[in-house]
Amino acid sequence: MTNKLNKADSETINKNFLEENPEIPTEKKIVVSTDIPKMVTIRFLNNRDPGVCLHFHYSSKTHPLKHYDLMHGFEYTLSEEVVHHLQGLLKNDPYACHARTYSRRMRDDGISETYASGYVPYFQCQHIRAA
Repeated sequence: MTNKLNKADSETINKNFLEENPEIPTEKKIVVSTDIPKMVTIRFLNNRDPGVCLHFHYSSKTHPLKHYDLMHGFEYTLSEEVVHHLQGLLKNDPYACHARTYSRRMRDDGISETYASGYVPYFQCQHIRAA
């Protein structure tokens, strides 16, 4: 049976909950990345809401949490990983920025079925060549 807060005595509350830095076992470790990400210069296009500024946060195992404000039609220097996320190119990313397109086809037994035929990116990043 687990102890609940409302059943704990004042000594337990003072020991565990009112300390400035209690000793709490942490399972998540802070990841310190020593790799410098490859940066690319792009022109950002918002296909989902043209002309609207996009505000978002992004982080991954190799990229620290950062806030981005991207305006439609402006040039930015971003890491390659963020650009791939915006274009929906990252594999195994449930939050990739794209919508699925669906089509219909006939199976071998003559029954029609719907399948995911491709993806349409919400955002487009046109690469700018360095002069």
